[in-house]
Amino acid sequence: MVNPDAPYESCPDTLPFDLTLMVKTARPLVDSDARLSAEDLETAQLRMRGSLALLIPEAEARFGRLAPVGIEEAGRRLDAGPALLGPMRHVQCLARSVLTLCTHLSPGEVGSTPMPQEALG
Repeated sequence: MVNPDAPYESCPDTLPFDLTLMVKTARPLVDSDARLSAEDLETAQLRMRGSLALLIPEAEARFGRLAPVGIEEAGRRLDAGPALLGPMRHVQCLARSVLTLCTHLSPGEVGSTPMPQEALG
C-alpha cells in the first residue's frame, strides 16, 4: 500500500506517469498554428500545467543540483500566467517545457519520432 505522507522519491527505472502520452499531448500544441476555442485552450493549459507539476519534481529528484536549465525555465513558465504572452502563446510555452523535460527524463525513448529541435526551444 502506498503511503501518501511518504516523501517523494524518484524512480529511475520507471516513472509514475506516461511520458509518451505527455509528448503526444504537448507536441500538437507546439507544432500547430491553429487557434483553439476558449474551452480547448483552457483544457490544454490545465493539461500542460498538470504535466509540468509531475515532471518538475521528478526531474529535480533525478538530476539534483545538476538539473538542466529546462527545469528552471519550466518552473518559471508554470509560475507565470498568460498575461504577457496571451493564452495561446503561454500554452505553447508550457508545451515546450513539457517536451523538454520529457526529453531530459527519457532521451531517445519518448514518442515514435525524434523531437525537432525547434520544439524544444
